[in-house]
Amino acid sequence: AGRTLEETRPVTITPITRGHRGESAPVARKFGRAKAQQALFTMAQNMMERGLLQSKHVCFSYSGAVADIGAQPGYKELLGAAKKHNAQVHLVPMSVTGSVNVGPNALALGVIASDHQVDSLL
Repeated sequence: AGRTLEETRPVTITPITRGHRGESAPVARKFGRAKAQQALFTMAQNMMERGLLQSKHVCFSYSGAVADIGAQPGYKELLGAAKKHNAQVHLVPMSVTGSVNVGPNALALGVIASDHQVDSLL
């Protein structure tokens, strides 16, 4: 009693997929959606801290209620890093087409960055 629907579901393995230059491939798997989302926030923060961003814009699109992202683990730390590195974090609703393709509550990260190994940023 008192648990949310998300808390009563079995933990699922959530893939993190990289799309780059017309190719897409899984780069990591996390147990649960919240940990996968946190990994994307960490990745963006690490890009800032390592000077990999070639633009001061970090863009996220979300196929759920955008207001829910603010409470996710790692998001506030990401905003703090963005302030420190004079970057802007943009959080927008995912398009209907994108949402249909990736499913509900999916998070996408878009940046312009120098070449890097994704696994070293997660």
